[in-house]
Amino acid sequence: MKQFVHLIPSLLVNKSRLSCDHFGAFLANVKELNAHKQTKETLQKTDEVFDQENKDLYAIFEGLLLAMY
Repeated sequence: MKQFVHLIPSLLVNKSRLSCDHFGAFLANVKELNAHKQTKETLQKTDEVFDQENKDLYAIFEGLLLAMY
């Protein structure tokens, strides 16, 4: 979880790369993950949110999730 906390500033800096709706959708998925309501669905939904243009952000997030679980 500590690694995920370090990702947040990077995502906030890159928030300009995501629309407000996409950034909000990403945060909603993270909240569901933290509430133990999602697992694999989080990666699927995040991949959709980040689109092709932000695959680097998705790769970072995916790596952190896979390391945690």
